[in-house]
Amino acid sequence: MGKLQRMLFAISMTAVWCLLMPPYLYGVLGVPVTMVLAYVIGRQLPDIKATISTKFKWYYILPLALIFYMFGMEFYDKWRLSGKLLFFANLFGMSVEAFLLLVIVLGSIAGSLAVLYLICIVMRTESSKEFPEENIPVSNRKLLPMDIAFAVVVTLCLGMRLALNPWSDVLTGNDSAAYIYVAMMMKKGSVLYVDIFEHKGIFLYLTDLIGLLLTEGKLTGIWILELVNAFITALLTFKVTKLLTTKRPVQYITVAASVAALTVCMLLTDGNLSEEWVLPWITLGLYICLKYLIDKTYRFYEIILLGVGCAYIIFMRANMIAVFAAFMPIILVQMIIKKDWRNIGICVVNFILGLAIVTVPVIVYSVMSNSFEGMLDCYFLFSLSYCEKSAMPIWKVIWLLFRRQTIYSVLLLAATKLFYKNHLYQMNLWFYILSLGVASMSGRAHAHYSIILIPALILPMVVLLSRIKGIHMKKPLAMMMALGIALWGAQFAVSVITYQDIPLSPVAQYLQDYTEKDDNVLMMGNNCIYYLEGDRYTTNRYYYQTPAVNVRDDLCEDFIEELQETKPEAIFAIGDREQLLAEDENITKAYLLLDEWGEMGEYTREEYDAFTVYRRND
Repeated sequence: MGKLQRMLFAISMTAVWCLLMPPYLYGVLGVPVTMVLAYVIGRQLPDIKATISTKFKWYYILPLALIFYMFGMEFYDKWRLSGKLLFFANLFGMSVEAFLLLVIVLGSIAGSLAVLYLICIVMRTESSKEFPEENIPVSNRKLLPMDIAFAVVVTLCLGMRLALNPWSDVLTGNDSAAYIYVAMMMKKGSVLYVDIFEHKGIFLYLTDLIGLLLTEGKLTGIWILELVNAFITALLTFKVTKLLTTKRPVQYITVAASVAALTVCMLLTDGNLSEEWVLPWITLGLYICLKYLIDKTYRFYEIILLGVGCAYIIFMRANMIAVFAAFMPIILVQMIIKKDWRNIGICVVNFILGLAIVTVPVIVYSVMSNSFEGMLDCYFLFSLSYCEKSAMPIWKVIWLLFRRQTIYSVLLLAATKLFYKNHLYQMNLWFYILSLGVASMSGRAHAHYSIILIPALILPMVVLLSRIKGIHMKKPLAMMMALGIALWGAQFAVSVITYQDIPLSPVAQYLQDYTEKDDNVLMMGNNCIYYLEGDRYTTNRYYYQTPAVNVRDDLCEDFIEELQETKPEAIFAIGDREQLLAEDENITKAYLLLDEWGEMGEYTREEYDAFTVYRRND
């Protein structure tokens, strides 16, 4: 490309980034980074005019339109709640919604040149059955000091985006708050599934409990565990990339992109989610399975680790075992075809041993704490009910989760176009499809459900990046390391300089002013953050109720029966009271009961702008 074309390409790619960027500092910092990198890379790319004029077909407009539809919808969803946009929208005399649509249209027009150019290159490139490198010496697969240092840097960059970091100015999300609350109650001696209703696996709450114990009850301990978890995931991602290529820039870009997917696509939200905690085990399972498929060899301890990882995920959140369900049957069939009965027996025994290492202690603990039946009902059986009562059609959830990963989904499509004939890629594609299926089975399209898709995107990113030839940059590893340190330093500096104590919400302020620490305070719905913020707790088993009581009628009956027995000192209904009463859900029965108690004089109802309080009349 000439200078003018490089500049146009850089501007167009920057416009694409603007549609992809998340609404925080990393997103803004990505603008100049994208501009510079696109300009530098453009020096070694084919001429834009010649490429489009010779390779363009009219039907390329369809993938172009699809790509920008995905980018635009995700941009709208990510930015519509940002208060910063209100200022800019007012400058143009527009509503936030109209301003966002204008930005999407302008960004799509500006970005269409670069995207159409890349589509032409991909669509007219012949498919390949072989990866650039397939038989890589074992000596080239070892982690190097520079690799470990880079994993530290990307981990620190991620850590500054987590709500539990010591300089955070945001509160943890409702899901995370619920897990932390359960861990706090377990620390006080409550028994999970008996004294506390929850429908996730025990390891999720034990992880938060360990974090609390590390720092004597402070939430920073959980954040430290998140950093360790992300660091291990980055190292294992390195190990996967080293099975596929010796090109270290490709390895580094893939590791950075895999970790960045959590924040660029805003999948992790505030952190401390079940999908986050299982990423190392999914990535480890992928590494072991790919290693066997490439080398046709394994080590005994690797099969044991597969069993440990599978059991850990089952007792964290069982629908995230796609890596085992995708690869292990394929490997078993291959071994049966070879009539390798001896190794089949060894693998089965070792895998069962790995399962037992995790499962036996869990069962022993649950039996000794009389929580075994509760675990079966609250976790395993409820999960089935949760899937049966879907909020939307599965196909729609699949599309929304696929769309949520925006640029990563586009890279997957491009890699599939080029490598769909390769058997290893086909198996990884099956892993992705299965992961997408199990992530969608609840019928709910929460963004964090897409996190488990990230390991399945490692191989497509590696093979696609490895296909790019002729691009040379001076000291690329040092440059990427410096860029990572700069991004982290900028985020750290801004976080520390602007840090201030988060003011109490109206609900938490009310709790502080009008309730005692030992009062039984119940939050209706799913509003666990106020227990943490207001330093209060409830003795009720159903410390939160939705969506659980809306999924199963018997749980709603249990909750209302418990409510009648305990009659907490204060009950909070968060949101507009009339709207809450208008919802056609099981939880509405509880709101009607509270109003009935108010009319009977047992409770006094106090209405505020954002919540309603029912105070018991002693």
